[in-house]
Amino acid sequence: MDKKKKRQLLQNHDDSIAQLYQECKSVNEIIKWSQFEPIYEKLQKVIDIEKELLKANPVCNREENLNVFIDWLHSNGIDTSSFEISSFENYGLGLKATRTLPSEECFLTVPLSMIITTDTIMNSSSFSPLIDKDPLLRSMPNVALALFLLHERPQSKWQPYINILPTDFNTPLYFNYDQLNRLKSSAALCDILTHIQRIARQYCYLHNLLKGQPTLSKLAENFSYDAYRWAVSVVSTRQNNILNDQGVPQLSLIPVMDFLNHEFG
Repeated sequence: MDKKKKRQLLQNHDDSIAQLYQECKSVNEIIKWSQFEPIYEKLQKVIDIEKELLKANPVCNREENLNVFIDWLHSNGIDTSSFEISSFENYGLGLKATRTLPSEECFLTVPLSMIITTDTIMNSSSFSPLIDKDPLLRSMPNVALALFLLHERPQSKWQPYINILPTDFNTPLYFNYDQLNRLKSSAALCDILTHIQRIARQYCYLHNLLKGQPTLSKLAENFSYDAYRWAVSVVSTRQNNILNDQGVPQLSLIPVMDFLNHEFG
């Protein structure tokens, strides 16, 4: 791409995000379909520009990365002798017991050093200054955790874990226009539209926030709506709460434990 075209795309990108942000801020808590349509239209414009502007992240084959992940577990002292990671129909990857597990037996222990927590974020020299000065990130640990996941994604001590996370989701954030339109008569539609609107608004806010952070320039350059909704989906579907050393609950992503699928009853 020549420099002139890239400059124009960057300007169109900034303008489109500004328009999307204004559209998202103009609606009430209870969003109607007629209010959502212009949001969806502007959001799609942002997505289309970003597809042209940014290089797509290479799609990781989760199952091909399993051996590296398991080696990483072993190198960090995790005993996997009681289970294996397998693919389950309709569920994806999950843990399968390799022996009978007595009730209340502790068959899995994950060291705190392997867990991504809000304390992890605050101990990051490159990331914690952003949290310290931004009220949204301080008050919404789920947003901070999603952004930190993107910050760590390219190269990190957690890369073996990140490389086996799902690459896409079937959550409402990934619904297309026709799928959403078919839900018009559903009682769930309002909540779904509100959720998409909030994530789009967060994305616009964070895009503007990152532009002024020289220590996070790599994250800012590769930050996109598609990347953000992926990170949000990872956090919302895999998060757990654990207590830190002071007994304070903190949001966390726990490798291996988040593969524990089960049926109720």
